[in-house]
Amino acid sequence: MEEAKKLGLARSIGISNFNVSQIERLLANSKFNKDYRVVWPSAWQDHPYYSMERKDVPGADPFGWNRE
Repeated sequence: MEEAKKLGLARSIGISNFNVSQIERLLANSKFNKDYRVVWPSAWQDHPYYSMERKDVPGADPFGWNRE
């Protein structure tokens, strides 16, 4: 998907069905800016990354939306 985005074939990479470990792996290995919001708050409430980074989980913005 990163290659499709790089070539302009995709505007964003959706991660709405990813679980916590998949999101962590994606964040650690992605080349694009991280802008994710489609996650269930219950999956992140007790996770150390959530409280440490103070991430909001309000709306639905795809991963890497309109950014390079």
